[in-house]
Amino acid sequence: RRVGLCQSHETPVTVSRVNQKFAFIECRDAEMANKALNMNGVPFLGAILKVSRPSKYEGPMIPARTWQELTGQSLPQDAVMDSSA
Repeated sequence: RRVGLCQSHETPVTVSRVNQKFAFIECRDAEMANKALNMNGVPFLGAILKVSRPSKYEGPMIPARTWQELTGQSLPQDAVMDSSA
């Protein structure tokens, strides 16, 4: 909401499933799913989120920007890029 990916009154995520390594979300519509891709690279609890389409996605590819490109912020120095690190 802070960078304009959705309005304050909107609920873009309709379903979420979380396990120890991954989280899967379903968005309200294709537009919200496309906007969610812009959250790639968000620093969260000392790690960097990786946001992408499902591996079997066959729809149109919409360009997305990283969180750093949207906000102009650099990555935190102590952020972990991969969950295996």
